Amino acid sequence: MEIRQLRYFVEIMDAGSLRQAADRLHIASTALGRQVKLLEEEFGTPLFNRNSRGISPTLAGEQLRAHAEELLSSVDDIHRRMVQGDAVVNGRGTIGMSTGIAPQFFGAVGERIADEHPGVGIAFVEGNAYTLWAGLETDDIDVALIVEPERQDNFEYEFVLADKLFLLSSVHDEDAPRDTITVAELTQYPIATSPRPRGIRRILDHAMARVNAVPNIAYEIRNIQTVVEFAARGLAHGIVSSSTLVTIEDKTRLAIAEIQGVSFDRTLVWRKKSQNRTIADILRVIMREEFLKLHGLPVD
Repeated sequence: MEIRQLRYFVEIMDAGSLRQAADRLHIASTALGRQVKLLEEEFGTPLFNRNSRGISPTLAGEQLRAHAEELLSSVDDIHRRMVQGDAVVNGRGTIGMSTGIAPQFFGAVGERIADEHPGVGIAFVEGNAYTLWAGLETDDIDVALIVEPERQDNFEYEFVLADKLFLLSSVHDEDAPRDTITVAELTQYPIATSPRPRGIRRILDHAMARVNAVPNIAYEIRNIQTVVEFAARGLAHGIVSSSTLVTIEDKTRLAIAEIQGVSFDRTLVWRKKSQNRTIADILRVIMREEFLKLHGLPVD
């Protein structure tokens, strides 16, 4: 039995289905199913009842969940204590994040810092990749969460998750896709998205170029929440990431379709040599955990 298997098991319980848990974890459902089978073989009993409507936990599954959640909580606490140490840390740090999803993310990080490290002051920078890189290079930003950063020798990198792209439409648009859409099919729709060279637009342009297609850009909008509003009002079809999608509180106005075969990495970046390394390490751990939580993913 591995800690990773228990995290997977709890995620399946929370999601209510193997497929939804696999989507949240960004792994193949077949691979996730194998891990469940290994647990069942080890314990010698089924953990889920499987039927045409999906899966439901057995009595053994319910019992394992209670034990697993208690153990995982202890593991997370040990990890946090070992990384952060017991000594009181004082100082100031700065984190950076792309525009659009920063408010919810910054709020969660700020709350963690205030609770766990009251001696640490924190500044927040919201901007595009160029703004974040400039801050990292001048040591004005300690840690930044960046879309597919370029690799440089004097920086360190930690992959956080693979983000996806979605097409948003007005819920009243009967012709709008509701489940998935191919990249080539995007040419049928007037699009509202960020201007070049911002991350989402760059990802979209590269995806369209791979299928020899050109997007029909109706509006170039820097503020991602405005893109969402334009889609909800039926002015255009918005292109947003799954990170943006999880921050939208009211999705009842939207029809949502995943763009097939398009994903991109969100990665933490920090300097290898920094006079503020202790605080940078604290910020890095908390940023990673809170971003995964924002997506409803387990913190391993």
